Amino acid sequence: MSAPLSREIAREAWRNLLTDTSHAGVWVLIVTTVLSLLGWADTFQVASLVNQSTAYIVGGGATWILQAPGQIDGASCDGLQMASGVHGAGALRDTQSSLTAVALPGAPLPMYEVTTGFPQVLGVSANDGILVPDHVATRLSASPDTQLVTNSGMVKVGAVYNYPDDGRRSVFAYAALALVPASGIFDECWITVWPTSQTTISLLYIALSSQSGQYQASPQLSQLNPTYSDQMDAAALYQSRFTRFAGWACLLFGLVIGFASLLGRRLELASSIHLGVPRGALCCQMLFEASFWISIAMLISSSLIIWQAISAANDKWPVALLGLRCVVSGGVGCLIGNLVSCVTVRERRLFSLFKSR
Repeated sequence: MSAPLSREIAREAWRNLLTDTSHAGVWVLIVTTVLSLLGWADTFQVASLVNQSTAYIVGGGATWILQAPGQIDGASCDGLQMASGVHGAGALRDTQSSLTAVALPGAPLPMYEVTTGFPQVLGVSANDGILVPDHVATRLSASPDTQLVTNSGMVKVGAVYNYPDDGRRSVFAYAALALVPASGIFDECWITVWPTSQTTISLLYIALSSQSGQYQASPQLSQLNPTYSDQMDAAALYQSRFTRFAGWACLLFGLVIGFASLLGRRLELASSIHLGVPRGALCCQMLFEASFWISIAMLISSSLIIWQAISAANDKWPVALLGLRCVVSGGVGCLIGNLVSCVTVRERRLFSLFKSR
């Protein structure tokens, strides 16, 4: 296509937009409404699933515990964090002793030993020292790297972990967890698994030591927070959400809207073809006009969807991208529908179109 012809197509398209021949304002309103509603619905649904998943993980539903006193191999338990889907693994044992801070002489902290992988299960990071729950740290005015004065001397606080009273095992809401090497035998193995997988959870039994002799008691498997009685299958919930076809729906609506945008101008288009305007040039002009109102509608819809994702979801940008998929598919559908509508105009129907105008 020559440069002069391209300039003339652009001028004619711009004149149609300025004189509202293309009814750009109406189509902006229609497309914005459709894309915003469908994109918002999918964004809201996915954001809700993300927030449910976050609450499940943070609330201890994704953390599983194998209790087998004197039967857990610390190194094997720590090694589970290398498995696919495992976000943290560590072993724990009861020392049957306590740690008394000088600031709280009448409230000794039960003392437990944990492996170096254990802090990750609690959502913190530490290489040495002790771990204390947040409300204990508040009472002691302690923070990571603080040196506590105790009956055993100065003890470094390695990390402060969040341990709310939300149904989880309460014993660690008031305790001190000392980091120790993973060698030796422990009482429990903790593991955080996400997405939930029974196969991955079963890996906990690998941590049972072969050197502990005859098991004194059967190992007990449980969730950290038993209020989450069911395993949450986030992948299944995502695949079965009722808005999963929102992208295809946007594409379909876009095709219909794009096709319909030229139905009222078929007489104009047939007349142009009759006067010798090349069909290719005419279709380029229609696409130019359509691109204008489609772009505006996509920009408005995208802004609404991004705002929705940022305000509703913990994992903001991946959720926003899912919603923007609807916007893109809808915009592409409008362009294709507009092109098909232009291509299907026939010069031989000029008279009948004139009579039915």
